[in-house]
Amino acid sequence: MTLPASQYSVLDAERIERVDGSTFRCYAHRVKFFTVEVCPVLLVRVDEEADGCTIRLLSATLDGSPIVKEQNKKFRASMVNRVRWAPDPSSPSSRLIMSHTTLQ
Repeated sequence: MTLPASQYSVLDAERIERVDGSTFRCYAHRVKFFTVEVCPVLLVRVDEEADGCTIRLLSATLDGSPIVKEQNKKFRASMVNRVRWAPDPSSPSSRLIMSHTTLQ
């Protein structure tokens, strides 16, 4: 968490695409059930802070079959995940990672 978001390694380039220095597009696993195909797509921004980062969901859409894409008009989502680190009182050389997530 000490690197700027622009230096993050994209480990799975097929599922995570760097849009700019702090924005990423994430593709969930594509599911097919008979003729219906769906792939959730998330656009997130990583804001760097002194003691961690905040990950914000900018958009959530469904890709896939036409009937699935129509559902994009019927929902919206929001998410904020605050990830922080702090010294571990029981081990001075270690850090604790804390995460607080808000979903709507």
